[in-house]
Amino acid sequence: QKLDTLLLIVGAEYPELSVVKVERFSPSDMYDMGGFFDFDIDTHGNITPKVCVSEGDPELLRPLLDIRQSSVKLNADLLGVPSTALTPEILQLFIIAHEFGHSQDFVRNYQNDPHLSGPEAIEQMDSHRYSALASLPVPNISPTDLIRELASIQDIDAVVEKYPEIKKHPNAIQVRSIQDLIELQAREYRETPPERYADGVARTF
Repeated sequence: QKLDTLLLIVGAEYPELSVVKVERFSPSDMYDMGGFFDFDIDTHGNITPKVCVSEGDPELLRPLLDIRQSSVKLNADLLGVPSTALTPEILQLFIIAHEFGHSQDFVRNYQNDPHLSGPEAIEQMDSHRYSALASLPVPNISPTDLIRELASIQDIDAVVEKYPEIKKHPNAIQVRSIQDLIELQAREYRETPPERYADGVARTF
């Protein structure tokens, strides 16, 4: 019910986002819970931005409070509350508001750019997102995917051997454990321009 209310408020406060489609998806595993931003393109090339929300009750997101501790703390800091105050329901609403932030970024800064065609708008936004991922301590992998990749590894030396690019990152000196790396990856990711934009919209909303 609160999700429906959120969608109504988004439509009222951000009329430009009334074009955004919202749909449910089935997560492939516990790491895949939450939401993401994507596009639909019809046979005429018309582009509809969409926010995808994982199926089920917010309570299904509870494992994320442990799995994504670093990101949860960053969310809580943005909202000015302790991380213990983030319930699965609040987390779900924040995730969705964040994805609407990506939608607003696309509509305002790419889709409405008169110098970009529809496909060019997607290509440019994707290019900026890929460049942001390439700048991370472990390049080209999201924090959540990194957690999934490291779930079966116990030793930081083995991680560095698998991802030697870590040693080239300016903040590599901070990495003394796998948890250090996970936290650094999350912080650096959230400091990239696309994520800062989406976080700003979510925090304000």
